[in-house]
Amino acid sequence: MFWNTKSRIDYFLIPYERHIIYTKLSPEEMEKRFYDKTTAPTPSMFTHIAYTIQEDYEGEFYTNGFYMQAISRGRNQPLLVFSGKIQEYQNQTKIILTIEFQPLAKIIFYLFFFGLTFLFMAATISAIKNGGEGWKAAIGIGFINIVLVLIFKTSSSIGLSDIKKLFEAEKLPEKQNPQ
Repeated sequence: MFWNTKSRIDYFLIPYERHIIYTKLSPEEMEKRFYDKTTAPTPSMFTHIAYTIQEDYEGEFYTNGFYMQAISRGRNQPLLVFSGKIQEYQNQTKIILTIEFQPLAKIIFYLFFFGLTFLFMAATISAIKNGGEGWKAAIGIGFINIVLVLIFKTSSSIGLSDIKKLFEAEKLPEKQNPQ
């Protein structure tokens, strides 16, 4: 069961990751560290010049979780959103972390993906009608998805590493993972 409201089609088409990490820091200590290393979110991406900001992330910390996103500095990087749900567990704090693309990046991807899918389908149908091998044109759709997943996985592993450092957290092996 998902604790956030997303459609199943969104999970199928756009990659996301879910991690459970643990830290010995209290939620109050986590909040202090969070605001030391992030900047307050801006109403839109055009209200500040990202080059003048020292932090790599912007976000907000709530009583039971946090929301942060990467700040773009004009690099070709996917813009990711990190949302965490915090639960106190024995002498540790459990962080249920979800990593996904920002909404604008999702919209751009959907438009790009469906546009290319339409073109590849048209090429496949045309090739089949003309007696060619239509499946070769469909390889492009799979290639686009593979590249997207590789880019996402690389960026999300960097973001996960940053969050682990920020909260001095670790991911426990499955046998030690208390549910």
